[in-house]
Amino acid sequence: MHMISMEEFLKRQQSEVEIWRRPNATDFWGQKLWRYLKKSADVKPEYSGQVVAMGRLNPTAETKAKDAEALKKQAAGRKVAAYDSKAQNARHVHFPAGGKHRLLNHFYAFGFFGDPQQRSFYRRLIRDSMRYRDEIQCAGARVVDAVRAHSRRLGNDGTFYALHIRRGDFQFKAVKISAGEIVENLRGNSIIPRGALVYLATDDPDGVCKGCWANKKPCKDQLGVEGCPKDASWDAFVRNGWHVTVLRNYTEATHGTNPNYFGMVDSIVCARAAVFAGTWFSTFTGYIHRLRGYHGLGEETYYHSTGKVDLARSPKSIGSGYSREWRIGWTDDGGANI
Repeated sequence: MHMISMEEFLKRQQSEVEIWRRPNATDFWGQKLWRYLKKSADVKPEYSGQVVAMGRLNPTAETKAKDAEALKKQAAGRKVAAYDSKAQNARHVHFPAGGKHRLLNHFYAFGFFGDPQQRSFYRRLIRDSMRYRDEIQCAGARVVDAVRAHSRRLGNDGTFYALHIRRGDFQFKAVKISAGEIVENLRGNSIIPRGALVYLATDDPDGVCKGCWANKKPCKDQLGVEGCPKDASWDAFVRNGWHVTVLRNYTEATHGTNPNYFGMVDSIVCARAAVFAGTWFSTFTGYIHRLRGYHGLGEETYYHSTGKVDLARSPKSIGSGYSREWRIGWTDDGGANI
């Protein structure tokens, strides 16, 4: 995968394209940059809500039939857009962020390769190449070790569990619920046992819902409405017999780590928990689900949101949209890990 900076791209544009498409600077920012990219692009695909299909080379009648069936299954009623010669030959392809250009979808749901080996290859490419930098991976590994040591001190053999609980200004009010509701949704101790060490990845580690909003108003002014739980504390977890912990309890493991990376460190820790339950609609939860799939833990993943608890483990393996991830992201056509 070859990548260049935007500055380098603009420098090349000054000498490699027609005069009318050449930029007059190499340090564009914001709207000025977006306007230039939109104006100068060879192609601006309108792929929103579609599947882009790339057929295999030299197909036989048998493979054509198999590929058509696989594509139908992945498209699930969505329109199929061909990766045509115009897009293939374009020098500059630009995806504006809105309208029919917007790609709010997972890579494996958006692009289809006819050859199943290619499908698995590109899933592995994303797994191995589009990942956190080493500094973040190493910090996450140190915290995982520290959490497991904490678990052993509690007599739990290093096993720990994890929850991702999104609050703050999250726009989906129905999933911003209290700890008591989470315990009820997770069926008490049937998923996470009594005495377990439970790691919380949350934007509200104090359990006070500071900065929480719903209906464009702060929760402190409307406690009890949907999205603003009356009891924002994590006390219900403790009453349920769980030992609750958060990232800030492992400062030795995170010493020297850029605080801007802490959210990503959280996701690595959650990815290695024995069981994980996340927030429906959260792409952060979704990415943790995919990481767990890479580690062979995808089937030990749940949602704590009302009515969504078992969806991550449902039989359906292929789907689209941003609200959750699917097994197809980390398995081949036969269901084995890629």
